Amino acid sequence: MAVSDISSWERQGRAALGRRLRQLRLGSGLKFKEICHRADIEGSTLNYLEAGTRTPSIATLRRIGRAYGVDPAELVDQLLKPEAEPLQAEGAGQK
Repeated sequence: MAVSDISSWERQGRAALGRRLRQLRLGSGLKFKEICHRADIEGSTLNYLEAGTRTPSIATLRRIGRAYGVDPAELVDQLLKPEAEPLQAEGAGQK
């Protein structure tokens, strides 16, 4: 695999993770600032991650997963299984 292939794969992975995080946030009904507070991350960090311009650390993925009530491994695992059901935040859609 050429270096350019890895770079392309990494960009695609970041973009897919960003879409997944945004989808999860919008589906959770939680405000942007609330997710940042729960995950103990800056708004700019979540913004970069959702835009697919930054790669999160494992610690950041753990905090984001906890904020949504999902296993952080599922955030990444879902990228490898595009046919899988979309993730939903814990309690999403419940009244």
